[in-house]
Amino acid sequence: MADAGSHHGAAHMTVENGVKQYHWDTESLMSVVDLRAPTLVRGTFKGRAYWFGYEFKPDARPSDRRAFLEDIKGLGQNVIPEGYLRKFINAPLALLNEQVNLATIDFFVYPVSGRSPLVNKMVEQIDEWTSHEIEGVSLELVKQPPSEVGFDWEKFDRRYAFKSDHGFDSRYHQMRCYIRRVLLPSIRAGEYFSLSKAVKTKYRPYIMNFLGFNKEQVIQYEKLRDMHGASVLVVDDVNTSGSTLNEILRMLGKLNPSLEVYVFTLVGRPEIG
Repeated sequence: MADAGSHHGAAHMTVENGVKQYHWDTESLMSVVDLRAPTLVRGTFKGRAYWFGYEFKPDARPSDRRAFLEDIKGLGQNVIPEGYLRKFINAPLALLNEQVNLATIDFFVYPVSGRSPLVNKMVEQIDEWTSHEIEGVSLELVKQPPSEVGFDWEKFDRRYAFKSDHGFDSRYHQMRCYIRRVLLPSIRAGEYFSLSKAVKTKYRPYIMNFLGFNKEQVIQYEKLRDMHGASVLVVDDVNTSGSTLNEILRMLGKLNPSLEVYVFTLVGRPEIG
């Protein structure tokens, strides 16, 4: 369901002579994401209220989608002007604020990356919509060393371990062999773990322990752990497979099962949940 919102102006990307160009308030059939009139799409994710501002156009090519995500994360070849990026972030945030009143959220939890500053920029702008300093009620999740990355074998077995009179399905054995002998060793031997680049989509829901709470934020960690029924907004830049959000919600559930958790991502997909 999409919540209608006012037109705040929006960035627009076109491809001209093979070069991506970012514009404002223009129209083009080459758009990867429809940004002309941002809306706030609401759904559910693992039983939690979930909102996102933008989704890919159905006819956008996978290569263009990847390039667009790299660009908005500051990792691509095309630099988006700071003013455009702020408007891109701010349009759905304004609509989200109308829905949940960001000033009433007790805690903000979000993953940070040493490579992409996009989530940090989102949090900076959330601060502008609150009546309190967000730094004191924010808890960062940081990448764990690749050697710490784990695999949820119980969940995997529930999904794939089908046993017949002839034993387990051969595909199940092949997948387990690949995970044990190829996937996990390659992850743990690396210097940096990227879920989207290192793990095939079908295995991502079972990857775990790749995020950890920022150990320097002891006060925030203990406060969130002990607050009964606190409202928490999980913030992330992009949700395409749901794997990162799954891990964040798993961690929050272990930390404090009483939390009232909401989710917001800049770019998302309504069918994930």
